[in-house]
Amino acid sequence: SGKYECKVENQYGTHTAEINIEVLPPPTTQQKLKDFDLSRGQEATITVTANGTPLPPCIWFHNDKQIYPKPNHIVIIDDGPTHILKLLDVQLSDAGTYKAVVESSSSTTELISQVTVRDVPDESSESVDIHVSQGGSCTLECQATGTPLPEVIWTRDGQQIKANEHYQIESTANGNHRLIIKNSQYEHAGRYVANVKHRVRTQFMNFDVTIT
Repeated sequence: SGKYECKVENQYGTHTAEINIEVLPPPTTQQKLKDFDLSRGQEATITVTANGTPLPPCIWFHNDKQIYPKPNHIVIIDDGPTHILKLLDVQLSDAGTYKAVVESSSSTTELISQVTVRDVPDESSESVDIHVSQGGSCTLECQATGTPLPEVIWTRDGQQIKANEHYQIESTANGNHRLIIKNSQYEHAGRYVANVKHRVRTQFMNFDVTIT
């Protein structure tokens, strides 16, 4: 940067011209973006700070497709050097790679954020009443869906159940879980709970077992 002078001399005289040259620094941004691990219905805010003269624009992409604002779902805010992308009420289709492209006349910077959206079913307060005769057997069933499939832990009156001669625990690859109570005795009565442990929260399904 600075002032440059051009001087031309010949037999007819001297002519001088001046020009000011300003070399602008390239835009600067943070080094990386935050990744997100969400469940359906949650929100995410991705923020980019890009400084430069003039301030460089920021364009957002989802899986290499440019993003535009969408009411109640996608909000884009440009406030000086700060650029914000808000994802509201995320769905499975919102998962993927988000890219912020900051571009100036001298350089282009791309920042990546990976967004994972997990399918967690709505919570259920369902309670099932089960009556079984002493010495008989009964089966408690719970269908635990989601991506990935959740873990299911069985409890009775708050205590975790382990498989033994009275309790048989079964699970299938499609998310079907069973607790089989064999040779039921009066002490086996109580509240049984299937604790469905998703990555982001735990759901509960209740069974009230009565031995008659």
